[in-house]
Amino acid sequence: MAETRIVVLDDDPTGSQTVHSCLLLTRWEVADLRQALRDDSPLFFVLTNTRGMGAEQAAAVTREVCRNLKRALEQEQQAGHPIHPILVSRSDSTLRGHYPVETDVIAAELGPFDAHFLVPAFFEGGRITRDSTHYLLQEGRPVPVHETEFARDSVFGFSTAYLPDYVEEKTGGRIRAGQVERFLLADVRGDVMERLMGLRDNVCCVVDAETRGDLDRFATRLRQAAARGKRFLFRSGASLLTALAGLPPQPVPPEQMGRYVAGGRPGAVIVGSHVRKTTAQLERLLQLPTVEAVEVDVERIDRDHA
Repeated sequence: MAETRIVVLDDDPTGSQTVHSCLLLTRWEVADLRQALRDDSPLFFVLTNTRGMGAEQAAAVTREVCRNLKRALEQEQQAGHPIHPILVSRSDSTLRGHYPVETDVIAAELGPFDAHFLVPAFFEGGRITRDSTHYLLQEGRPVPVHETEFARDSVFGFSTAYLPDYVEEKTGGRIRAGQVERFLLADVRGDVMERLMGLRDNVCCVVDAETRGDLDRFATRLRQAAARGKRFLFRSGASLLTALAGLPPQPVPPEQMGRYVAGGRPGAVIVGSHVRKTTAQLERLLQLPTVEAVEVDVERIDRDHA
């Protein structure tokens, strides 16, 4: 009987923040992928870092990962270790990233799929989806993400937080808003098995979620449908990964993390994001008496390595 492994193609290093005790690959040779497929953890990450690339390069990297993964799966099958992969394209919970470029490549290389799901909820960061509209909680108030600074991103900007319209916008009309399957909170909190089993032809689905319990219930149904032969692809924020993998909470509480620092020596916090939220976090960090700031001239580094 085939084992299940959740394979996460992560476009940015932050995707693993909601999970623990799993591998994160920064290279994707066939041997590396086979090692990850044999690991005891139910999931592993392949850090593609494609959010920092142009669309063409992002597609090329994603294609290379998929082809190597396909060979790794074939070799594991031949070795008597069949694997049933659940594939996740993990991206930003504020809807920035190379969608649909990456999911299109994954579907072409590792499909066909019965459906692909957009599940951008990230509860730990205050991002929820309600009535198919994606929100960022600001001081407890839900703000549609298209009204935030994230929607004005110079590369990945968008005009709507209503996910069916977002899909139509990002696909250039290839997928119309009316063709998108909407899984509302009432659906997610109910019994959706019959509906999941009826999905076909890589239909696009968008999923509501406001609590961890919502995704836990939905993920259980997704796993059951997959066990009955359905093939799904996911484009998600980080919170879905915990639900799909069924992982328990982080075994080490935050206040005890310091014990893993060798000899109690200080470390480095590297800040590269330019959004207002990160600036506020950095300003708070710099108020601590033991923190020293070092500003790095990125353009100079680029020149020195040219």
